[in-house]
Amino acid sequence: MTYAVINDYIEKSKYPIKAKYEMTPTSITIHNTWNDASAVAEVEYMQRNGNAVSFHVAIDDKHAIVAVPFSRNCWHAGDGSSLTSGNRTSIGIEICYSKSAGDKYRKAEANAIEYTAQLLKKYGWGIDRVRFHKEWSGKNCPHRILDEGRGDSFKKSIANRLVELNKKLVTQVSKPVATKTATQTKGTYRIKTGTFKNASALADAVNKIKTDFGFVIHEAADTTSFNSDYRIYTGTFTTKEAAENARAKITAKYGWLTYLIDETK
Repeated sequence: MTYAVINDYIEKSKYPIKAKYEMTPTSITIHNTWNDASAVAEVEYMQRNGNAVSFHVAIDDKHAIVAVPFSRNCWHAGDGSSLTSGNRTSIGIEICYSKSAGDKYRKAEANAIEYTAQLLKKYGWGIDRVRFHKEWSGKNCPHRILDEGRGDSFKKSIANRLVELNKKLVTQVSKPVATKTATQTKGTYRIKTGTFKNASALADAVNKIKTDFGFVIHEAADTTSFNSDYRIYTGTFTTKEAAENARAKITAKYGWLTYLIDETK
């Protein structure tokens, strides 16, 4: 989809009402506006009123307008102001024209899918970081997506687009390495990570690697030691250069400690 991204931030004088707290985002929350106004109109209304209601981005068929920096919170999730609330941790995205529009809404939703996938890629997140307003407070929002029974398919569309974006990234990174490698050291090699603190952290790390790089995970845990360490072992690479290249990508993206294991016999 083609749309223009515009930064049109609220005045800082409105922060005490609209964006009171500093924020480090940990998720993205999807909303429907429940009216047929454009993104420009949505943002203008939010900027001029004195209500403690706000959002980060409004998206329609032509624009994605960022109204509040992602470093500030917005009042959009309806779940209070605790440190773990959606209001304090999540980027709020409003999809416009949801009340009754036809083609305009479909284009707005397609743009929101693209924009959300791009955000996930930017932050290195997976689809598990995308939530609906309803998941925070129980409100029937995004109403149109939910009323039409498309909640799962909507998130799947974002996940599929994220896979496409990450495949392009891997291809772009890999090309220079392939052209400058004159010789290949053939053998059997794996990548092993450092330890993760528990099975939950391990599972999250496994999902990241699979989503971002598509690597096969041969072994997900090493629980043979006294401390039951959790590690990731990749599938095998047939050359040392390919394994080193993959190891460098993992370390660069996540900052994890990694090791090259030579299993050549």
